[in-house]
Amino acid sequence: MKVSHALVATGVFFFSIPLIGQKQSTPTPMPAACGDLNVHMTVKLDPAPHTPQQPDTGKALIYFIQDIGIPPLYRPDWTTRAGIDGKWVGANQGNSYFFVPVDPGEHHLCVSYQWRFSPFSRLSTVELAHLSAEAGKSYFYRVTIIHSEGGPVSLILNLVDSDEGKHVVSTDPLATAHIRK
Repeated sequence: MKVSHALVATGVFFFSIPLIGQKQSTPTPMPAACGDLNVHMTVKLDPAPHTPQQPDTGKALIYFIQDIGIPPLYRPDWTTRAGIDGKWVGANQGNSYFFVPVDPGEHHLCVSYQWRFSPFSRLSTVELAHLSAEAGKSYFYRVTIIHSEGGPVSLILNLVDSDEGKHVVSTDPLATAHIRK
């Protein structure tokens, strides 16, 4: 029994030698289009049927639609947060959507997977897009989550056709997000 403890201790010592003196890696900072990495959101879903909104006069609408597939991946509660011009503006959970009014002009979009578990909370998976918004128009962006067994999570952010976007909005739940305190 004492021999096995000594072997384990010796093994731990020799395998940890390369780590001595190394700095703790710091997470890659979020791009300027995103929000603060430390901000996490809680999401509430409204499953009632909705129709796409019309932008207010002088505004455009950006829809963020999350697609985790059908049937949902083994984690149907995947949460992604979305940022516009450096500020988180909302989040999706599961197959859901939300929308944000914006002024016409140049906007920088960001989506990031929100890790739930502390060992991964400082990691980020990010996708970015650039938009020149026009007043009176709606833009539908699909956030697709790709996850392979034992592999990393990847996100894809694509502008989708307005007919497709309107269809998804009429069938998926509306997500309302708040910053977790």
